[in-house]
Amino acid sequence: MAVTMAGDVMRLVRTRPERALRVEDLPERIRGALVNAGQADGFRYALKTALKPNATVPIVWAVITSNALLCCTTHAKRGVWRKYGFAEVNSVRVSATRLDIVSSDIDTPDLGLPLPDGTERAWVNEFMRAYETARVT
Repeated sequence: MAVTMAGDVMRLVRTRPERALRVEDLPERIRGALVNAGQADGFRYALKTALKPNATVPIVWAVITSNALLCCTTHAKRGVWRKYGFAEVNSVRVSATRLDIVSSDIDTPDLGLPLPDGTERAWVNEFMRAYETARVT
């Protein structure tokens, strides 16, 4: 299934749900991207999504660090696909099937991150707790 966001055509893919409680639980290339971006030490939590931005960029993981919400992939050169500092995020809305990153800037489109079928509600709640805790510290 294809969706269009901000003019980009993105694909929803079938994948198994995964989460990361520690940076070591992430796929190796995402760990490397976090290290290269100086975000690995601040890692808090991550959820795998069902979003594949385009044919060359793999599935997105939503990653919470101590100072940002990152959308990361296992792409060799574009591991951090999007970065949102907490000041850039008005809110993160959740439902049983998706995370929505609502931008603080009216000119910046919001980003919907569909979750894989079978993602546990407890994992989504953990993600939100990690986000809220990181945002206020």
